[in-house]
Amino acid sequence: MKKKLTQLQKIINWYNDNNNLPTHYKIIANELDILVPNVRRVLGQGTLKDIFIRTNKGIYKLNK
Repeated sequence: MKKKLTQLQKIINWYNDNNNLPTHYKIIANELDILVPNVRRVLGQGTLKDIFIRTNKGIYKLNK
């Protein structure tokens, strides 16, 4: 049985597939079909753990 990806892993994969372009969380939520508050939470928590960087209000990119 294939393991289901976490929302964090889906977002990280999305950034890798899109050349890590700084993107607004609403666009990511629409493309991945994840609720907006969940994407905001994942990005916010990821910023605290140095997974993402907030480049502007609501706009994030992977920290690499």
